[in-house]
This record gives sequence, C-alpha cells and structure tokens, in this order.
Amino acid sequence: MKKAYILFCLIVMAAVFSSCRSKKNFLYLQDMYPEVEYLINNRPETTIKRGDRISIVVTSKEPALALPYNLNVATVKIAETGAINSVEKRAPITGTTTTRSEGGYKVNQDGNIEFPVLGMLRVEGLTLAQVTNMVRDRLVQGGHLKEPIVITEFLNFRYYTLGAIASGEHTVDGDKITLLEAISKAGDLSSVAKLDRILVYRESEGVRKVYVTDIRSKDFFDSPVFYLQQNDIIYVEPRYRKREAEQNIMYYMSLVLSPVMTFATLYTLLKKNK
Repeated sequence: MKKAYILFCLIVMAAVFSSCRSKKNFLYLQDMYPEVEYLINNRPETTIKRGDRISIVVTSKEPALALPYNLNVATVKIAETGAINSVEKRAPITGTTTTRSEGGYKVNQDGNIEFPVLGMLRVEGLTLAQVTNMVRDRLVQGGHLKEPIVITEFLNFRYYTLGAIASGEHTVDGDKITLLEAISKAGDLSSVAKLDRILVYRESEGVRKVYVTDIRSKDFFDSPVFYLQQNDIIYVEPRYRKREAEQNIMYYMSLVLSPVMTFATLYTLLKKNK
C-alpha cells in the first residue's frame, strides 16, 4: 500500500514539474537577453491595394487656389479668439484652415482613383510617398499650382484577429503597426495560445499567402509579418480544445496541490528512512 502511495506521489510530482517546465511556452522572445544589442531591419514600405481608401489633401500658399483639387473639402474661418465663426465649402476665405475629406478616395478594381481635375490616377502598388510625389508633380507640370503641398494617408488600415486571442476588427492610425503591437491592442494572447503557431493571412498582388511565426524567438523580428499590412488576418492556434475557463481551473488547482503533494511525499520518505 505504501509503495503504491509513493508511486502515486511521484507521478503527481512529475506532472507538476512538467507543467512548470511547459511555462516556457508562455514566454515571449525567450532567446533575447538584457543589454544585448540587436540590429533593427528597415521597415518595408506599405503599398496601396485595391479596395484601400486613402486621403489626399492639397494645399498651397494661397488655399483658395487648391480647393478645386480636393474632394469634399471644407474651409473653416477662425476668429482671432480661436473660435470657429463659420463653415463654407469651396469659398476663397483668407486665414482659413483646410480639413480633409473623411470619405477619401477608394481604389477601384483597376487600381485607380478618380482625382479632381487631374482625372484617373493609378495608385495600386505605390507607397504613400510615391502617390504624394506623383500628385505634386502633375500639379506643377500641368501648370495647376506652383508650390503645392500634398498630404497622403491611409483611412482604412485595419487588421483582424481570430483564435486564441480576442476576435475582432482593429483599426490603425497611419500605416505602421507591428504584430506585437497588434496583439497588445487586441488584449494579448489567451493562456491556451500556441506561441509558435501564430498565423498571418495576407493578400498581395492577387495572391493569398499564409505566414507562420514563432513569437518565442528573436527571429520573429525578421519575419515578413512582423510589420502588418492592411487587412491582414491574425489567427492564433490554441493548444487545447477545452474551454479556457476549464484550463484555468486546472492550472490553479495544480498550483495549490503541488506544494501539498510535495510535502506529503517528502514526509513519507523521511518517515520511512527513520
């Protein structure tokens, strides 16, 4: 009877210790060390895709001359006190500030946008900087504006999360977000997440690809999905099929039982040796 009891205790201890070792599965970037310098790779430029919505705002030293080249832009007259007196559309008001159109330009299935006065512009595959330069050059070369200021940005940069992470759609300000930031914004990974099986589904140039990355290793920084692109889908594989609540209960039970079982085993062994 005593041998069976001791064997049972040893099995429980082995299970507890193995569960402690498995905690490594929860540690991010395990092979990075304090105060060690790691090179940072340049961030790849985000390019414009079909279905994207971008904002292009044109202004100049004389704001009234730039109004025809903006989409649904309003000019706001501001008093000396800073209060807004009135809002007018396409009116030559001096001392005004120009606000962008919230709708922006949607890239059609041909990769083009319809731009005021300049007509159809092909933007698919270009970066925001390239679109800015293209619009500025056409305005100058066409004799429209002498020194235009062009500001371009994404309006619908978003990504999606599924699996062992809070599911949902998440929007991004600007065109830059890392996978770590995206996970943080989604509320971190679940306790049952596989850190070595984080999948990112991406569409680019008419092709769908899936990338698998391991967030436990510093090689994660060199992954093509470390910087997300618009409309990326993040799927985190779960380690268990059971509900997360059940896993949490088992985890906390093991924390409570492990010291008790360890003490009981040591007490039995010491008592037997006396």
